[in-house]
Amino acid sequence: WRIDGRDIYTTLKLPIWELMVGKTHTLALPDMASIQLKIPPSTNPGTIFSINGHGVPDMKTGQQGKVYVEVKGFVPEFNTTQVKAITEFAAKLENIR
Repeated sequence: WRIDGRDIYTTLKLPIWELMVGKTHTLALPDMASIQLKIPPSTNPGTIFSINGHGVPDMKTGQQGKVYVEVKGFVPEFNTTQVKAITEFAAKLENIR
């Protein structure tokens, strides 16, 4: 987590297929609250989501800043059999187009 003024920044590392197909994640915030972050299908690595009203509160106005979440994708390690199955499945998807 990084705080800049009233805004909070973080990074969420996800398996690359979750960026491809989409998924909803529960994100625990520094103040112990949690929010639901919906990752839509076909999200690119490096996409930054902005969530209003969950940042640091302004002491005078009570308004809260934003939470910015950058998603990064990673490719998990697979064994040879898994890689072959994934490659064959991806080839079938390409033939559908």
